[in-house]
Amino acid sequence: MVTSDLERMLDDWAMVWSSAENNDPERVLSLFADDCVFEDVTFGLVARGKKELSRFRKQSLCGSP
Repeated sequence: MVTSDLERMLDDWAMVWSSAENNDPERVLSLFADDCVFEDVTFGLVARGKKELSRFRKQSLCGSP
């Protein structure tokens, strides 16, 4: 992956993860591989795979722990 592709992917991720206007977890999940491992150090969470990441993302949108 060349630098410009990586920068674009990181910009896309930041926009869909952080946007208050984005309430569609599928937009975030589309940026991850099926066997991804996502670690959120702040919440002490490790999500393995899109299914776990989807649950975490939906909870974060709802404000649930």
